[in-house]
Amino acid sequence: MLDINSMSYKFICACIFISLTLIQHPCMSEENTTALDTLSPCPDTPNCVSSQAPKSDQEHYIAAFTYTKTPQQIIKILLSLIKSYPRIQIITHKANYLHVTFSSLIFRFTDDVEFLFDDSKKIIHVRSASRTGISDLGVNRKRIEALRSALQKALNENTDHHLP
Repeated sequence: MLDINSMSYKFICACIFISLTLIQHPCMSEENTTALDTLSPCPDTPNCVSSQAPKSDQEHYIAAFTYTKTPQQIIKILLSLIKSYPRIQIITHKANYLHVTFSSLIFRFTDDVEFLFDDSKKIIHVRSASRTGISDLGVNRKRIEALRSALQKALNENTDHHLP
């Protein structure tokens, strides 16, 4: 025979546990990443590139993007370029921060790509990292370089009168 008090206690404990696991701490919120002036460091695996990695770390370092227009103009162009890719999702879009995911065609591997604007230096820090695995066969580096090239081409083709 079941004891009602024992069942009530277990039920309450289970509810509290579930509630605590579903509550997201405010510091972990995606909304608060823009308060940072740095992106997360790359892990030891070779499936990540970042402009904030030490230049001596040839496996992970990639140059930041540079710009001369306003951050609003650049982010609009960058978003347009990103939206031309298949299987993307815009996770966070702030005035100085952009977080997008790219998914591979066959296995749906997800890569997180982040852009952090530093308007005082007119640079965009970039980070592209695979969520799983060890090697990405250079996909993250190629993606960032392709975006850099496309952004520069878009900027060279536009005059101040035609910028979005």
